[in-house]
Amino acid sequence: EVVVTSTRAGTADIFAFDRTTPTRLNAITSGGGDEIGPAYAPDGSRMAYASNGDGNFEIYVIDADGNNAARITETAVNETEPAWTPDGRQIVYQSDADGTPQVWIMNADGTEQRALTSGAANMEPAVSTDGTTIAFTSVRDSDYEIYLMDLDGSNQRNFTRSPEPHQRAPAWIGSDTVVYLQEERAGRSATFVVVKQSLDGHTALLTDATVVVTDFAIASTGDLLAVSAESSAPRGGVARRLYLLPLDGGELLEVPRRGETDQLVRPGFRW
Repeated sequence: EVVVTSTRAGTADIFAFDRTTPTRLNAITSGGGDEIGPAYAPDGSRMAYASNGDGNFEIYVIDADGNNAARITETAVNETEPAWTPDGRQIVYQSDADGTPQVWIMNADGTEQRALTSGAANMEPAVSTDGTTIAFTSVRDSDYEIYLMDLDGSNQRNFTRSPEPHQRAPAWIGSDTVVYLQEERAGRSATFVVVKQSLDGHTALLTDATVVVTDFAIASTGDLLAVSAESSAPRGGVARRLYLLPLDGGELLEVPRRGETDQLVRPGFRW
């Protein structure tokens, strides 16, 4: 049900587990490079992810049980942040092919790659569950904000409309609510909280500034939040831990790490 990137084996690999058994992580990848940003296909049979095992980051697709990994992009630049369309036929992703990060789309086999955005950096795409709208992060207004556009790249419009604070890394609940990270500042220090905002503008805070959130995922049903949070490690440096937060008021649960060097980041949910 949940996928996450873990460094427990020395490199960043993808693991999967169910919310009822968070101590039982099953390895999906075990390549020589780093595998990040896993995203389940809508039918749950496959997942897409980014790997730098061949040098730069490229998009791969793999069966949900870890078999039949196949690279579907092959360029000299980085491709990351894959997200499926609900029919499973296309993948939206982030590419540096134009010199700055832009949102691209391709068929699920890697054919017909084309850019949907241009100009200032546009990144971190997420597709609504009805397949009509892509939410993405843009810096076109000299700050990080959430924008929306139609699946073909048309009708690009500002969603968060706030120069301060920054908003980034959108995800969807259904087709009418966007969840994203919002910067919270206290003097010179800053952290991120998770906010959900409906298309009619109503907002709600899902985490508070006492938790230093680095990334998150939300179940398509909207009832469970997976949060990667940063804290100080006992021997210096930082530790990135994964928590499951039921949004119905249930108990916060930490997914156990395998030792102090294990970093748990980039969670994702099955549709």
